Amino acid sequence: MISLSNLPNFIQKAPTDGVWELYLDHSILSSARMCEARFWLDYVEAKESKGMISWPLAYGSLIHEQMEHYYKAQMEGKFELRKWLEFSVAKWYELRMPAYKDYPQFKSIGGFEGFVTSTTQYAEYYNRSIDNLKPIALEIPFGKAKEVPLLEDHTLYRYAPFRLYLSGRMDFIFDNGRNIGPLDHKSFSIAGKNPVLGYEVQEGMTGYVYAMDYIYKNHFAIIPGMFGRSTNILFLNFMLTKTEPDLNKKFQRIPLYKTPYQLEAWRMRQISTAAKIYQLLFEDRVPDFNAHVCTNYFHSTCPYQPVHRLGTEQDMFTILSKDFQVRQNQWNPEAE
Repeated sequence: MISLSNLPNFIQKAPTDGVWELYLDHSILSSARMCEARFWLDYVEAKESKGMISWPLAYGSLIHEQMEHYYKAQMEGKFELRKWLEFSVAKWYELRMPAYKDYPQFKSIGGFEGFVTSTTQYAEYYNRSIDNLKPIALEIPFGKAKEVPLLEDHTLYRYAPFRLYLSGRMDFIFDNGRNIGPLDHKSFSIAGKNPVLGYEVQEGMTGYVYAMDYIYKNHFAIIPGMFGRSTNILFLNFMLTKTEPDLNKKFQRIPLYKTPYQLEAWRMRQISTAAKIYQLLFEDRVPDFNAHVCTNYFHSTCPYQPVHRLGTEQDMFTILSKDFQVRQNQWNPEAE
């Protein structure tokens, strides 16, 4: 059980009635499901490696920065390819992407030249009007203001004596005149294969759709001309990682729909995961250890594998002290 003075900032006690309230995003929930031992080190002890961040995180940050710049310019009617390329190249070096030159994923995208080509192709493809889809908002946060409740009655389930709220950030919100929903970017590596199959039951995607109903009611439903939109959709922009001159093979935009049953089932699963986190924090339960992902955590070796393989607690502490540090910027999905 963790000391109350060292609680992570995703949990707090309500000042009115003393009930514990959890504010969890997809990363925390997913980590707790994947491996509780890693979740504890990542989010409770706030450890991070002293070395380079992983390729998926580095490349994902690069693409996110790119797309935020692109769609902000589109919304303002000020998009210029030259400026976007200059911005993208500057971000490439700012995020130290050349340091990954020996990684297979770096080679798969064609290195710097492939990155610049894909950037140009993206603008060429999506500057066209596709399905009348238009960006209407960027970077909408939710969390500590309790915008997206998952469980507000702490007496409803005996195993969940807390309140639970979803936290996160809607990076891009789009409208096509009938539907309003978040847009996310994903990569795929095999042309001709339907890339959406890997995301139909992905918890993060379902969570975005669940949250969108609350975001729509709080931000957009009262705007003239935007009443009555359906929010059961998420738009996915897929980008083929390999070099491909045919833009219709390089890019795909696919809608992903969710039914009320799927959204409610998703909500109950998050409550179940949150209950396990609550037990770890307050009921002195030892974190489960998932050895199946030690050498295959999202296709990479878990950074804590060299720690957990050791035979004594002292050896583990030694490696944690030498190769890891406490994050200075604590978890906060609502931060700018």
